[in-house]
Amino acid sequence: MRGRAGAVAAVLAATLAAVGSGCSAGRTCPAVGYGTTLEVRLFDGWPDRDAHAVEVSCPDAEPDCGLGEDEDPSGPRWFASVSTPAVVEVRVLDAAGTVVSERTVEPDYRVVARPHGTACGGPREAVVSLVDR
Repeated sequence: MRGRAGAVAAVLAATLAAVGSGCSAGRTCPAVGYGTTLEVRLFDGWPDRDAHAVEVSCPDAEPDCGLGEDEDPSGPRWFASVSTPAVVEVRVLDAAGTVVSERTVEPDYRVVARPHGTACGGPREAVVSLVDR
């Protein structure tokens, strides 16, 4: 009887080891609300780049598109946490506050890390680099 119980225990242990060995086919992703950031910046070759400021806003059709506050509102870069707006309006201002460029852009958000595996989501970001006026 002892030999049979030992064999059953060995089969059970092997089964548990196989099921719990990290096989991700049936694994579920945790319910985590990852953040998303948007960066809109002037390309490094933009003439007199550091004398300009970038402003990002929601289009009139979407007055609350989920933009956060710019972390550093002066300078050639706008960066904030967002709720993945599909379209944003971008204005570039010179040192006098004159708009030198204005356009509508569609950010391309990408997952930048997958802390719980490739089948799960993660934090996302989009970087928009303005090359010309």
